[in-house]
Amino acid sequence: MEFIPKNHPEIKYGKIGVLIINLGTPDATDYWSIRKYLKEFLSDRRVIDINKYLWWIILNVIILTFRPSKTAKAYKAIWNLDKDESPLKTYTRSQAEALEEDFKEVEIIVINAGIAGETAGVGDQTLGGWQECLQVNMTSHFETMRLVVPRMNDEGSILSVSSVAGRVGFAYRLPYAATKWAVIGMVKSLAIELGPRGIRANALLPGIVEGERQNRVIEAKAKVKNISFDEMKDEILSGASLNRFVTHDDLAEQAHFLCSPLGKNISGQAVSVCGNIEKAG
Repeated sequence: MEFIPKNHPEIKYGKIGVLIINLGTPDATDYWSIRKYLKEFLSDRRVIDINKYLWWIILNVIILTFRPSKTAKAYKAIWNLDKDESPLKTYTRSQAEALEEDFKEVEIIVINAGIAGETAGVGDQTLGGWQECLQVNMTSHFETMRLVVPRMNDEGSILSVSSVAGRVGFAYRLPYAATKWAVIGMVKSLAIELGPRGIRANALLPGIVEGERQNRVIEAKAKVKNISFDEMKDEILSGASLNRFVTHDDLAEQAHFLCSPLGKNISGQAVSVCGNIEKAG
């Protein structure tokens, strides 16, 4: 296939998935629209990873006071006047429409959008953090289902990635756990609705997955509990019967099984890959 780079890893199954990500764009070129966009974008902890209290001062006192005017001028120079939108929005929609034409039928959907959300006691959780967690972890799954399911072939498969937090709950992570329970509810409902078409719907529930993301969760929980990283790590792992991390390969292999013909009679299930989490740390 000519469009695949020469150094691209081998594609084993001859199928290609396309993920389009738009990191955001302002609604208009006036000062307040640009300010709103910059605040949303630059408040994302995945974009700016420094002390949140220091960043709040820098962002709200300096950047959001002076940057919107300058940025507005730049957007005005490239704004799509015919459609009254930014070029990024125009290009993203054009690409999506072109891909929609090429991929008219869908066999498998794997929905893996998610963020960790805030780690804090319920009294210290923020409404903004709650809403962000719902938007990414729950609404994105619904929107994908709503838009793609009508295009699915009969006998297809839907896999939404939830979490073991959707089975046992996680202390200090109320928004995250709530959204993961919700994903399971959506999948079980879809399994009933789409069963007559032969379409299966399941949820994959990862446990304690090794990697940098899990390390950040451990650090945040250790800070809340005022204990060391290693103490928090041991406490979390002690909640699993196998007392070990889950790997990305473990999850990939289970996802492949559930979406393949081998899992043709598995639907409406919440499948844990967690080393048997008995209690959440």
